[in-house]
Amino acid sequence: MEDGKHLFLHGLAISPDSKGQGIGRAAVLKLFEVARLKGVSRKSLVAVQGSDSFWSRVGFYKVKDANVCASYGDNAVFMEKVLTNNDDPATNFP
Repeated sequence: MEDGKHLFLHGLAISPDSKGQGIGRAAVLKLFEVARLKGVSRKSLVAVQGSDSFWSRVGFYKVKDANVCASYGDNAVFMEKVLTNNDDPATNFP
């Protein structure tokens, strides 16, 4: 990457009892805001336990043919999201 600003997100967990309350969305919005302020333009993660649908809704896309370590478990998906410094997480969040 040209600017070297890459964040690898490892480990965002929300209690199943809190599902549907917007806590995950709020945490990701804050992450995007801080990352943008720090000049981070690329974010990547490995979605596990079926969380790829959540990450897709917040703008991450599946990276085709990416090798994911077996220790992540079955159906783990490598995903990325690229932002520019002009992106506003409050308005660019689906």
